[in-house]
Amino acid sequence: MPPNRHAVLSASSSHRWLHCNPSARLELEFEDRETEAAAEGTAAHALAEHKLRKALKMRSTRPVSKAPATASSWRISSCTSLI
Repeated sequence: MPPNRHAVLSASSSHRWLHCNPSARLELEFEDRETEAAAEGTAAHALAEHKLRKALKMRSTRPVSKAPATASSWRISSCTSLI
């Protein structure tokens, strides 16, 4: 899996860089803080990638979430047995 580095032209900040193109480069000057919601989204993406790789018969190791155990992260982990 790719390193956990945020994309310069990320979809989550497109509202900003579509209206102010230089803002994307300016954001590189600041520390990338991860919120609980961002950690949950990252965990969901890693799980989806793992499931897709397994469905395509590709090698994949089950991702381990670094997100704290909260009610919202419980929903993701409880649904994995259904996939």
